[in-house]
Amino acid sequence: MMIGRRTMLAALAGLLLTVLPAAAALPNPVQVLAAIPQPAFDGAFATGSPMSNGLNGTNRRGWIDVGEQYGAMVPIDYGAIRGNALIVGKYWPVIEVSFEHQKSDGSFAFEPYVNGRINDPRGEPTSEGFFIGESAEALLLLQSSSLASRYSAQIQALIPRYRANLLWLSQPEQVRDMFDVDSVATNRILADAKAFLLGDQLASVPQAREAGERLLSAAFAAQSPQGYFPEHGGPDTSYNAVSCVHLAEIMLFVDDPRARPALARCEGWELSRIEPDGQVSEAGNTRTGKGKLTATGGAYGVDYPHVIRMFAIYAALTGDSTAMDAANRIAAYHQAHK
Repeated sequence: MMIGRRTMLAALAGLLLTVLPAAAALPNPVQVLAAIPQPAFDGAFATGSPMSNGLNGTNRRGWIDVGEQYGAMVPIDYGAIRGNALIVGKYWPVIEVSFEHQKSDGSFAFEPYVNGRINDPRGEPTSEGFFIGESAEALLLLQSSSLASRYSAQIQALIPRYRANLLWLSQPEQVRDMFDVDSVATNRILADAKAFLLGDQLASVPQAREAGERLLSAAFAAQSPQGYFPEHGGPDTSYNAVSCVHLAEIMLFVDDPRARPALARCEGWELSRIEPDGQVSEAGNTRTGKGKLTATGGAYGVDYPHVIRMFAIYAALTGDSTAMDAANRIAAYHQAHK
C-alpha cells in the first residue's frame, strides 16, 4: 500500500522527536555563581561607589558616554547573586540615569571631546556595547535571583529601551566599526559579542544575536595556539583574563559548543602565569605591567579582580578545583598587596 508523502513526513517527524533528546537547559546562573566560596567571591565581585546622582567613572564630572557607566554593574551582579536588595538598590540609579541619555534613534549621547582630546566617534558602538553587555548581564542575573519579583516591573519597562539600542548597534555600520576599532584587542571583540548575545537574551533581537555570533566567531579565530586571546599582537595576563571573563559570562546564558574548549585553553594559559603565592606574572605582557602606562599616563597594572573572577567563574562552571584554588590564592595575594 502506498503511503502518502504527508503521512511519511509526519511519521519521520514523530520518529525524530522520539530519538533525539531535548537540548539540556542551562543551569540557573545565580546558583552557579553563588557556589563560589570566599575569599574568591568578594575578590571577583569587588564593588565600587558611584555618585548618588547615578553617574560612574569619568561621567562623574559630567556626561561623556554610556561606556563609563558599565563599571557599576558588577555590584548589581553581587547583589543579585547574594539576594542583597540594599546593594542592588544603591546601584540601580546608574541604569536609570544612563537611559536618561538615550536618544530617539536608540543610541546614547556621546561627547565628541574629552579633556580637549577628540573622542573618536568610531568608538561609540563599543562604548555602548560595554554598557549594554554588562547591564544586560546584571538584569538577567536579577531575573534568575530571589529578587526577581521585586525588580520585574522595572526590568520589563527597560526592555524596549534595550531593544531600541540593540537595533541601532546591529546596523551594518555600527558592527563594522566594532570590527575595525576592536580587532587589535580580543577582549573588546568578546565584550561586543556579549553585548549582542546577552542583549538578545534579555530583549529578543535576532539581528543582535546574528551580530554577536559573528563577533564570537572572530574571537575564537583570533585565539592563539598557546591558548591566550591576543591583545595588541601578543599575550597579556590582565587582558587575557578579561577576555576569559566575557566568554565565561556568555556561557552562563548562551549554549555554544565552541565556548567550553576555548575557555579551557584560555584558562590553562593564564594558570601557567600564576605564581605560587598568587601573584599574576607580568612578564611579556603587551599592555599591562611594570613600566606600562595608560592613555592618560598612569601606571597600568594587572586587573586582579578580573583575574580572580575568571578563575572563579571557570571553576563554578566546570567544577575545576585547581582553578578555584588559583582564584583563592590570587584573591589573598591581592588583598595583602592593595
